[in-house]
Amino acid sequence: MKKKVKKELHEKHKQLSLKNLAAISVNQGYLISKEEALKTKWFDESYLDDEVWNSSWDGIVAMMKSLYPAEIGQLKSTAKVASKVTAKAQTAKAEKEGANGEDI
Repeated sequence: MKKKVKKELHEKHKQLSLKNLAAISVNQGYLISKEEALKTKWFDESYLDDEVWNSSWDGIVAMMKSLYPAEIGQLKSTAKVASKVTAKAQTAKAEKEGANGEDI
């Protein structure tokens, strides 16, 4: 039985991955999460290994921020909930409570 040899990711691939993850973050308006990154073609689960690249997602995000500070330096790590959606949810909740005979 052969042991799978881990090979460090080439610097060119690291830079390409960071560039595209940063672009996705800018388009979304918030920093991409590890789960979202794994769904893209720019990031693979195997990258989260110190022998391949970096075992820490926070370390990878820090690299991305240092390479693209102007683009993603101010982005937060979570999406903002649109106020329109929140207002609709509150209205629906109030209508439901009113239908149940509770005070609105």
